[in-house]
Amino acid sequence: MSVDVCKALNAFNGTTGQAIAVDDFNADNFDHTGLEFIGGGYAFFSTGHAAISSTQSAPPSLGGWGSEWKAWLKANTNSIGGTTLQMEALSYDDQFLDLDPVAKDPQGFPLVRVTARFHDQELARHRYIYAKAEAMLKEAGATETWAGGLSASPTEPRPVPVNSHAYGGTRMGTDLAQSVVDSYGVSHEVPNLMVLGGSAWPTSTGYNPTKTIMAWSWRAADHLVNNWGSIAG
Repeated sequence: MSVDVCKALNAFNGTTGQAIAVDDFNADNFDHTGLEFIGGGYAFFSTGHAAISSTQSAPPSLGGWGSEWKAWLKANTNSIGGTTLQMEALSYDDQFLDLDPVAKDPQGFPLVRVTARFHDQELARHRYIYAKAEAMLKEAGATETWAGGLSASPTEPRPVPVNSHAYGGTRMGTDLAQSVVDSYGVSHEVPNLMVLGGSAWPTSTGYNPTKTIMAWSWRAADHLVNNWGSIAG
């Protein structure tokens, strides 16, 4: 979501990681009574808005080209702020990875094909947190708000295209028919193999997974050291 506050924000300073996240509507941090979804997410306010990327945050009504668009950017670019909403996404039977029957990599191997879509849970979660974030921005002085950047509309989110954190593919579990590795990342079927990373997660959370993956990998390493004899065979 992008905003125009008619004030000099100087959001070009710093990096994207220089940010503030509002965690009030993540996980079980709020009352879900009467809501149509479980879980939640956070609103992420950051700096590091480079000049070129800021052109993508202009109001959709300007069309994205032409003299009017250029004049608006010249007058308002330093007043454009925004927030990214990151939310949980649940697992569904119609979301999966398989091998593409046609596309291949340079070595001739089939590429992994991703099949996914947003369900009612994700759409309801997005609408709720979008409205909360919009209210905060207006209270902070925003004169106009609009869905921009990675958000298709106020009612429908858009997947992050390139720098996303991927989940699933070798998910963990106790049922050998429904999972690939156990809770330590040890493969159920392939001897002496551990798979660590986001691929083992059955679902995502409302946070970036990096630190959790680091903690889980540390736990797995301890398990490997303490049980090397049985794991190595």
